[in-house]
Amino acid sequence: MVNKLTYIIITAWYPPYAAAEVAKVMQETGEKFPPDDSLTTTVIPIASMRTKEDMKAMMVSEVKRGKLYEALSRTHNALALFNNIKEFKYTVELWATQKEIPGFQQ
Repeated sequence: MVNKLTYIIITAWYPPYAAAEVAKVMQETGEKFPPDDSLTTTVIPIASMRTKEDMKAMMVSEVKRGKLYEALSRTHNALALFNNIKEFKYTVELWATQKEIPGFQQ
């Protein structure tokens, strides 16, 4: 899937009491890792919602062809800035559109 159209989807969960700290680290992350248009195009900058227990946020980026490894490395380096926030959890998933999946017929 390295040369196929790929999306990086980040989903994060954190307790409401940590919202101010998360916002502060998000700003720091934006300063240390500004958007790099040579690697990705932002599809959904940041969307968030309140669940019964937590705050939930997501971001979706479209990876430029041949830039998956660099984009993933940058993503994980940026997310490492959140490691000190108590109860902050996240996933990083790679998705593709149906037409990009080998053998898929529409």
